[in-house]
Amino acid sequence: MKILAFDIGGTNCRMGLARVEDGVLRLERQAQVPTGSVHTARELYCAAQNQWGQEMQDAAACGLAVAGPVSPEGARLSNADLVIDRKELEDCLALPVNLCNDFAAVAYALETEAGRGAEHCHGGCADASRVRAVVGAGTGFGCGLLLPSGEYVPSEGGHMTLSFEPEEEAFAAFLREMLHWPLLTADNVLSGRGLEALVLHVTGRTCTAREAGERYLQDTDNDVARIYTRLFARTCRNWALATLCLGGLWIAGSLAMCNRQIVRSELFAREFVQGTHVNLLARVPVCLFSEPAYGLWGAARAGQRGLDEKRAR
Repeated sequence: MKILAFDIGGTNCRMGLARVEDGVLRLERQAQVPTGSVHTARELYCAAQNQWGQEMQDAAACGLAVAGPVSPEGARLSNADLVIDRKELEDCLALPVNLCNDFAAVAYALETEAGRGAEHCHGGCADASRVRAVVGAGTGFGCGLLLPSGEYVPSEGGHMTLSFEPEEEAFAAFLREMLHWPLLTADNVLSGRGLEALVLHVTGRTCTAREAGERYLQDTDNDVARIYTRLFARTCRNWALATLCLGGLWIAGSLAMCNRQIVRSELFAREFVQGTHVNLLARVPVCLFSEPAYGLWGAARAGQRGLDEKRAR
């Protein structure tokens, strides 16, 4: 059985063909087009048709992950001019479409090779029979959790207010003044924009988040890396305590995946396991995705789940 998958972000639209054999999902084909090249469900269908043609014809379902708000009727990207009408896409594909947001796909990826192949950085062993959580920092900061039943629970935890230690208060004051906003969230501080602001505060230099990562986040021996790592680990700790994710905490997003030392470091581990409930926190497995297409794997799993649920009715 084949599953067609799409993972659509503000910059890139990933497409994939997956196969399910004996209940095991495998992503066999991948392609990518700029998100700006597609504007409607029909154009999305045409992009996939141009890549695979007849190979799509025997697909049984489609999973579609979108970086933006979703509804039963469709989805609109937050950072691109793309609106997906679900019925239009189902009519084009002649397939049922299971639509989810991008962090639901990250959570669903835990049930695939992308999740099982993640790098174990700290804590105990991952356990699918317990609650598992996901966080990710990139353009923004997102989080969610996956119940042992496989059900995804959404969250707006990226918009929770962040706490600062005394040595970080100068940066907090700098960012509040820059944003003209008194309450700083993980989305403000740990996203690419937050990292750029941190570099400007510490060094006086202006650079992109990618440049900042390459220059400052390859180790934790500088002030930018130390502040960012502590704040990132503290946010992960708070999310672990909020969700009791003893099954594991998986970290996604370009900032951590391209600058892996911030999660691997002893500084992260010390900040994560402190305060109240240190014995519990020490047991939480902390894993870092290694597969760049984890969202596409998750979208394929969403398509598989939608088909399974339809058959079970």
